[in-house]
Amino acid sequence: MARRKGLLKVLGPQAAADAVINAYVSEARGKLGEWAANYQRGISEYLADPQAQNLAKQKLAAWYSALLNIIADIATAYARAKQLYAQSAKQVAPQVVQVVAK
Repeated sequence: MARRKGLLKVLGPQAAADAVINAYVSEARGKLGEWAANYQRGISEYLADPQAQNLAKQKLAAWYSALLNIIADIATAYARAKQLYAQSAKQVAPQVVQVVAK
């Protein structure tokens, strides 16, 4: 559900976050052992396959190259998102009182 296009627009941020976390927790409870075994098997296969490692390096280099073409846009968007997040986090975060021992 989290990867569907427009989830945030349809549900809104809070409902989308709830849906994503609830779906993950629900699925993880039933499939944790299977996920762990698949992950371990995949890592072992990857470590033993130099061709897969070389392909991954090529794909990652291509991705980095694409990112470099729009790095200024990414930096601007990231800074703006950080700013908006900081403002909204202040509204939902509980007030923390620091107790100082004398």
